[in-house]
Amino acid sequence: MIKHIRFYSILLLVSLLLSFNLISCYQAPITGRTQFILLSESQEIQMGLIAFQDVLKKEKLSTNTKYNSSVTRVGKRIAIASGKTNYQWEYKVIDSDDTINAFALPGGKIAVYTGILTVAETDAGLATVMGHEVAHATCQARWRKNVYRNLSPVGRCWTKRSS
Repeated sequence: MIKHIRFYSILLLVSLLLSFNLISCYQAPITGRTQFILLSESQEIQMGLIAFQDVLKKEKLSTNTKYNSSVTRVGKRIAIASGKTNYQWEYKVIDSDDTINAFALPGGKIAVYTGILTVAETDAGLATVMGHEVAHATCQARWRKNVYRNLSPVGRCWTKRSS
């Protein structure tokens, strides 16, 4: 009797995990990869907004009008090309010459550190950096990778690339 209960308990657990795994699988429209997703796009956008607000509270924003106008000008062009019309695009320049970085979060929140602007040199260089970051945000790659990594003991989608 106990063996039957144990067997059915294990069978139920495996069935639930497989069902959960199948329900949470999503094929990315850009890459064609199957991904394990627990958050809706609207939840990711909300998390992006909260994270962006936290960064803006902690960091000093640049008052350099040349930098700000360049980042906004390039950002608007990239936003149009991204096809994400449901995003509330926002561009900020963070005053940190020692930080050679930029980031974009789901929802269209983009920050560029002043340190990378001297490396980028031109609008084309800046577009390369910002375009890379926007690709992360629009594909939610970073957010999904973290969820995927955190849930690795539970189960994963079998990853396949489209030909």
